[in-house]
Amino acid sequence: MQKKQRSCSIGLVAFFAVAWMVFLAGSVLAADATLAWDPNSEVDLAGYGVYYQKFPPDAQYELFGYVALVELDDSDNPAFIVSGLDVGSQYQFAVTAYDSAGNESAYSIPVCAEIGSVNSVITCPAASQGDSGGGGGGGGGGGGCFISALSGDRVGFWPLWPGFLLLGVLVFFIGRKLGVD
Repeated sequence: MQKKQRSCSIGLVAFFAVAWMVFLAGSVLAADATLAWDPNSEVDLAGYGVYYQKFPPDAQYELFGYVALVELDDSDNPAFIVSGLDVGSQYQFAVTAYDSAGNESAYSIPVCAEIGSVNSVITCPAASQGDSGGGGGGGGGGGGCFISALSGDRVGFWPLWPGFLLLGVLVFFIGRKLGVD
């Protein structure tokens, strides 16, 4: 009975160690894109909406988030970090402007990026260049949208093989300590 209980303990330790490694590996395989755009000049401008879509592009963008003018570090040079992007994917981004009444402009000219071992800004597909959306108010959503930085690919990446090696050593020594063969 004692031997079965020890084996169960080792199994639980191994399970949690593998779960921790998978969580750690997954959490570092994300990247960020810093979008910047030409500011709008409307007197009732309240902020911007940041939208994205993964390739292949759908008909609709997904909202990543809104940023109010008061939240920007520099409203004359608006920028927003889109985080949690999947490494190995291509994205298309656009911004809108919204006014104090909640009216939202059409999408800006889209910008595209490939997130991978070498991050790069890429040419957006021609079919999606003319997409429009948003509501009726405000001016254009910052027609000069551009990507000012791409980061995060493989930063702090911890390959899985050292983790499995560590797990094997851990299980071996715990097994020896508990007297399990």
